[in-house]
Amino acid sequence: MTIEEFSRPGDDPAYLAWLDLHPEGYVINTEPGGHGYARFHRAICDTIRNRPPHVSSSYIKICSGSLEELDEWALLRRGTAAQRCGANQCWPSS
Repeated sequence: MTIEEFSRPGDDPAYLAWLDLHPEGYVINTEPGGHGYARFHRAICDTIRNRPPHVSSSYIKICSGSLEELDEWALLRRGTAAQRCGANQCWPSS
């Protein structure tokens, strides 16, 4: 699986299409450049689907069907792992 980056304002339609095509996928919501704030979400998470604009000058989306790929991206680009979203539908507690 490859990583897809949605980083331009106006990428919302392509980003939302990616979420619909990859319901089992994962997203890192982060600041441009991959530094600062970064949060892992599942593609089904309402917090990254229902709050437009999704892609902006403040936040970009890094998407993959592989959690391991995104972990690696975060470590290479940020030097640290991204935190997981706290929403229950995103990472339900066991």
